[in-house]
Amino acid sequence: MGARGVVWKVLLGAAIVLVVVGTGVFLLAPASFGYTGWYAYSPLSSTSFSFDGMYPLTPGRAAGAGVVVVGLVIAAGVVGWLLGRRSGRA
Repeated sequence: MGARGVVWKVLLGAAIVLVVVGTGVFLLAPASFGYTGWYAYSPLSSTSFSFDGMYPLTPGRAAGAGVVVVGLVIAAGVVGWLLGRRSGRA
């Protein structure tokens, strides 16, 4: 395997690292409902509104999601390139 094979492996490894780091940032970025202006007021219903299960998109989480997308695009490009080159040799 020549220098090109090493480059593709490094690119694929970098893509995997981007996906893992982006996922970590997305899941672990703090969110607070206090300063975002999210208020739930329903005066006519008999039930109260709960924030359980809500996952607001903050700038940190958006950045994490963007990093995941970039990593997935790089990984798809590398795998597609390698599969295309291998099938073209036959």
